Amino acid sequence: MIEASALVSALYCAKNGVTFVIDHHASPFAIENSLETIANAFDRVGISHLLCYEISDRDGDGPKEKGLQETDSPVYSHFLRWQNTAQLKNFFTAELKDKTAGFNDFLDRYVSKLPSNFLSLDPLNRAQYTEINIFLSNYLLSSQGDRMAMANSVEGRYPFLDHRVVEFAFSVPPKYRLNGLTEKFLLKQAARNVIPQELVDRPKKPYRAPISSCFYGDKPIDYVEELLSESAIRQAGYFDPVKVTRLANKCRTQKGNLLSERENMALVGILSTQLMDHHFIKNFPAYPIQEPQDVKIFTG
Repeated sequence: MIEASALVSALYCAKNGVTFVIDHHASPFAIENSLETIANAFDRVGISHLLCYEISDRDGDGPKEKGLQETDSPVYSHFLRWQNTAQLKNFFTAELKDKTAGFNDFLDRYVSKLPSNFLSLDPLNRAQYTEINIFLSNYLLSSQGDRMAMANSVEGRYPFLDHRVVEFAFSVPPKYRLNGLTEKFLLKQAARNVIPQELVDRPKKPYRAPISSCFYGDKPIDYVEELLSESAIRQAGYFDPVKVTRLANKCRTQKGNLLSERENMALVGILSTQLMDHHFIKNFPAYPIQEPQDVKIFTG
């Protein structure tokens, strides 16, 4: 059934010259190998370049049509991801919501700084440009790269970020970077006789940390209960205590097995903010600052 539907879609796209859009963040509950089946169907029809964007709420509990019509947006590739993430602000207090800029304000600021020829670029190039400028530098290399490594006395080296490698990669035609649903196509072909075959052809799978189950598993964690208590949330003043209490109760009831990725993101975001507030605002410094004694200054 999946293959037949994919073939019909591929033939339609080929006949009408339209782009087939598919959510590349596959749900963990999706039918096994369904994405590969779709890609093979498009290859059989002869469509070599299939753009993959995150088009829907990956957990299936949100409006899938929202944002799909924004195809003329320079950031169409990321529009739905940002929109879903922005919904986490629903946990903010009314006062904090009023003080933070809206989603459209962010879009306007970002789009205003894009190169003048941005819309003339290939859609894949536009998506990669946005990913590099926002996600790579501000998030991956910060919280998951240098900052994390240096905190543990490790100096990271990232060979794929060598400027010569990056410049070469952007000179490669899009179809060799993303071929159907095969990401890193050229790299995989180059490595095909070097690394095991099962690694080259292994389907992409989402990797997710077990966020909620880490904090609400079999054994309660004292600091989590304390920081997410209604009184602590109300005292900190960032989040709506009623909504946070409802989320925490759901975690307890399900022993940390939250099905929604958005709920997991909300939980770790709220808890991280509460920890930051506790350690670096209300109780900073953790120890009294000792003024140096008997300081001697030598001048030449």
